[in-house]
Amino acid sequence: MAHQNGLIKCDIKKHSAQEYESQLQKVKSKLNKIMSDNYCPFVYTGEIDTAVYDEFTPLVKRIKAQNKSSSTQSSSTSSGGGFWDWLFGTNSQTNTSTNTPGKISTSSLSTSSKCKKYSDYDKIYSYEIDDKVLEISNQILLDNKYDPETIPARVVSDYSDAVQKIIQQTKNKIGYDYSIYAYEIKDFAKKEIENIIDKIKYKGETCSICLDEIKSKQTLGVLNCGHFFHKNCIKTSLDYKNQCPLCGTYVNKIDHTETVPWQ
Repeated sequence: MAHQNGLIKCDIKKHSAQEYESQLQKVKSKLNKIMSDNYCPFVYTGEIDTAVYDEFTPLVKRIKAQNKSSSTQSSSTSSGGGFWDWLFGTNSQTNTSTNTPGKISTSSLSTSSKCKKYSDYDKIYSYEIDDKVLEISNQILLDNKYDPETIPARVVSDYSDAVQKIIQQTKNKIGYDYSIYAYEIKDFAKKEIENIIDKIKYKGETCSICLDEIKSKQTLGVLNCGHFFHKNCIKTSLDYKNQCPLCGTYVNKIDHTETVPWQ
């Protein structure tokens, strides 16, 4: 675990030798309890991994943070913080000064564009579920020609909720050895991510002003509250009243336009 986080055992002991030994004893106690509860003289690899991960994650994270320079920490804080880093990769950030309006983008492609391809029978252990679910979800978007880093801002929240739902479904089905096959995660993910792709394409959406279906290649006007309409419809509406027809937010102009992708 230390090696995966760019540390060595000496790094951990140097910062907190006493805490290291204390956490090690907790891991051993957990494993002994598992053997006692199950009346068996062994534990599974996944059980060891989970026990180590649970006990040592806070310590490893703290040591990594201490190893960072204050300037790096300041830069990380100003770029948006942990949520965006987790959702789109460690180098991701929002950049409202240079982005296409309504898009979430990054200064350079992060690891989300280089997702690992999992074979169906790869085992994913409980301690790595969050990251692996995200990688698999991002890969499904990439397979459908959508970069996770540049999906429209209007679906970012929905995508985050979908990933969290997949994580929960995965944890609910995890096996006795604290693992699950990759194909099972993919089955959960495909259904949820397909819904996100439909949202990106505006599939099944209608303009709330004219009530006509939104079709491929039409131009939509998106307001700063996030609601969208046919461009001509919302332009006429704003000429009459500076207010979003759906939520009533004060607006005096269209925030940006989007062209509907092929559905």
